[in-house]
Amino acid sequence: RRTAARQVAGDDGRWTTITLVAHGNRFATWVNGYPVAVFEDDREPSDNPRKGRRDAAGHLSLQAHDAETTIDFRNLDLATYPE
Repeated sequence: RRTAARQVAGDDGRWTTITLVAHGNRFATWVNGYPVAVFEDDREPSDNPRKGRRDAAGHLSLQAHDAETTIDFRNLDLATYPE
């Protein structure tokens, strides 16, 4: 509901490398090295991320969005970049 993907770069049944970079209120994603989405959250800040932009540190959620999707995760690497 936020921004359209430029392309579908993953294949069912194959491991996919996904890179997410979040800096402030800007997010960019790559799938298997291909840029697929850039998003800037320009909503007003809110403690509830469903109602607005949440600027405070929090958790990272990984999920599938429907009951028919099976998803596995492996080799998760997280890094903090200097300001």
